[in-house]
Amino acid sequence: MLQITIENNIKLIIPTIDTELLILSQNIDLFKKHNIEILISDYDNIKTLINKRLTNIFFKKLEINYAKEYDKNNFTLPIYIKPIDGSRSIDNYIVKKESELTAYHFSNIWSIPILQSIPSICILTKQII
Repeated sequence: MLQITIENNIKLIIPTIDTELLILSQNIDLFKKHNIEILISDYDNIKTLINKRLTNIFFKKLEINYAKEYDKNNFTLPIYIKPIDGSRSIDNYIVKKESELTAYHFSNIWSIPILQSIPSICILTKQII
C-alpha cells in the first residue's frame, strides 16, 4: 500500500475497512516519513475496539452500558451469534430454537464466538470466564 500511495502521490489515507486498521496503525510512522497521513486511531484503541470482549471491559470502566457476557452453558434463546473479532457481519447468526444451534457455532473455525440475546443484548462466549 505504501508503494501505491507514493506512486500515485496520495497524501491522505482514510481507512474504511476495519480489517486494515491494525496494520495501518502499526505503520503510521512509516507513512509519515513519506509525508502521507493516515486518519486513524492509535494501535491500542483499535486493538481494544475491534475485540468485542475488550470493548465491553473498556465500556465498563467508562460506565457505559454494554452487552453482558455469559458462559456458553448458560444462555437463553433467541440468541444472536457472531465472532468476537468479526466484521462485515460475516458468520453472524440468529438462533431462535435449540435445534438451530450447531457444533459449527462453537467450532475452532471461528475465533471466539459471541452470543447475544436478541431482546436484551446479552453475550455468551465460547470460553469460560
